[in-house]
Amino acid sequence: MIRSACAVHFVALSVWVGGLAAIALVVAPVAFHVNRDLAGQVVGASLRVFGRVELVMAAIALMTAFVCQSVGVWGGTVRWVRLAMLLLMTALSLAYVAGVYPAIEKVRGRAEAKADFDRLHRRSVQLVGANLLLGVVTIGLSAAAMKSPDGA
Repeated sequence: MIRSACAVHFVALSVWVGGLAAIALVVAPVAFHVNRDLAGQVVGASLRVFGRVELVMAAIALMTAFVCQSVGVWGGTVRWVRLAMLLLMTALSLAYVAGVYPAIEKVRGRAEAKADFDRLHRRSVQLVGANLLLGVVTIGLSAAAMKSPDGA
């Protein structure tokens, strides 16, 4: 059971971080290269849909982290650092999924709101980039600190 929870934890974290990386590093550049006018809509819709997936993966990652930590799979101070990083990642995801993305949709395409759109877009890129970086570090810390639940 514990091994399964830890495996699910890594899967949730990997889907979360991998999905962000795929959209930011593959979908967005390709979409903007192919059709700049349509790209904003495609990438924006992808981010909004994936935002819901992110929040589900965040909840799963947090719940399974508590299970794995409670049985000592992650020892020492790294367990609290990991938990803090997961909580920060979740907060960042909530900020852009519930705050920035809806605000961008309100101003998208309005010529008089171009400065607002640019500011919100920059904020979105910063928050997603921070989440990607935190996620990669969290996966690395998790893997490096992993111990067998049975002490082996």
